[in-house]
Amino acid sequence: MTTTQAKTRFRLEQNYPISKLTTFGIGGPADWAAFCRSAEEVVEAVEFCRQNRLEYFVIGGGSNILSSDNGFRGMIIVLQIEMLEIDDDCITVGAGYSLHKLVEETVAAGLEGLEALAGIAGTVGGAIVGNAGAYGVAISDRLVDVNLYHLLKGFYTERKENLGYKYRHSDLKWSQNIVISGRFQLAHGDAACLREKMDSILAERWQKHPKGNISAGCFFKNIESATAPHGKIAAGYLLDQIGAKQMQIGHAGVFSGHANILINKGGATASEVRDLSIKLKEKVKEIYGIDLTEEVILLGDFS
Repeated sequence: MTTTQAKTRFRLEQNYPISKLTTFGIGGPADWAAFCRSAEEVVEAVEFCRQNRLEYFVIGGGSNILSSDNGFRGMIIVLQIEMLEIDDDCITVGAGYSLHKLVEETVAAGLEGLEALAGIAGTVGGAIVGNAGAYGVAISDRLVDVNLYHLLKGFYTERKENLGYKYRHSDLKWSQNIVISGRFQLAHGDAACLREKMDSILAERWQKHPKGNISAGCFFKNIESATAPHGKIAAGYLLDQIGAKQMQIGHAGVFSGHANILINKGGATASEVRDLSIKLKEKVKEIYGIDLTEEVILLGDFS
């Protein structure tokens, strides 16, 4: 393979540290990183990968990723498409738009439906792919359709119903589709009441979540259970019971406010976080017989 430093419209970097692209602040170098501010630049980046036989992985805010210390052999495509259009109670928003900023904008416009997602890190595109949510609300609840790009199909729009949405999952995960934008149907509400609700949710969130960029949010998914209240057993509750907050490997630890949030205590490696997560999983399995599943995406080689 011969890869050339071509002249591109998008910003192109070689040997770029993924640690700069994730909220964990962890990750070795990607062979290439492409920073794309428009749909046209995304097409160009994917074409660059095709011509040079490069694998690619798309990220937004990097808030749900643990990247290997060995980095990524290929290209990281960083989506920075930040358009926002509000048409009555229908909004269209670019994949690179901050999710929390979107919540603030819709609340200010008196539009109801996304305020429970206040304070969640990352971008709208990442939230659409992972079906981000909180307090019983998922982003897919208000999603109408998604504008996608695929190397073979080009640009096309897919309705939410066809994207396999379920708890913290969509069929967009690990697919070759790239989210360009999403369209949401909200409801008219009172801006002052929505602001009050959002502020209340934020106050509660910051009691349980670290404010700094030292984690990837909840590391494990809650466990779906027909017999549990609200249909789920909280992974954080099980981890609390096994003493997770007192456990640490190297510079990787567990946040004191929430047992399901693994943190970088300063200079942690991906291997340390991964080893700690495995230890936590084994302990929960040993005591409760329950297999925890990662909500965080493991990027790169962890063998």
